[in-house]
Amino acid sequence: MEAVAAFLEANYGVRTKIIYADLSGSKDVEHLLHEVERLDIGLFIASAGFGTSGELIKSSLSDELNMLDVNCKALLILTHHF
Repeated sequence: MEAVAAFLEANYGVRTKIIYADLSGSKDVEHLLHEVERLDIGLFIASAGFGTSGELIKSSLSDELNMLDVNCKALLILTHHF
């Protein structure tokens, strides 16, 4: 993340702020929203997400629920906010 931030700042003259968060947890989503509360966000790119593979019955229910939280719940909350 630091390398991407440095590249963007050097090549495009934008300010960056790295905020580490596990978007499968509602507390981290709230933390992220709190961290950006006073920032002037010009563009929101909703690119966080992950997928599981294989047969559903053989996968971890916890992993599947985390995937839903990141890919659906966090995405909805953040998109609505921005």
